[in-house]
Amino acid sequence: MPNYPAFVLLLERSTNGAGELAEICMRFRLTPREQETVELLFEGLTSKEIANRMKISANTVKVFLRMVIVKMGVSTRSGILGKIAGPIR
Repeated sequence: MPNYPAFVLLLERSTNGAGELAEICMRFRLTPREQETVELLFEGLTSKEIANRMKISANTVKVFLRMVIVKMGVSTRSGILGKIAGPIR
């Protein structure tokens, strides 16, 4: 067996992530349901999974996400996540 160097990548979540998310939601004036939708999106859930958790239709989730996209000035779901994960501008 060849002796190759091993690399390890450690990803660590910020302990104040919830506070940052709440701050971002306030900054963009998200409603409580929009904020809940964004939180579940940030957890990696699909629209259908978000709908099941929130006990609403997938179409309603899409409406919430579209409103968040407009409020945040982004063009995609990934853009929402980028605003949350990146530095506040």
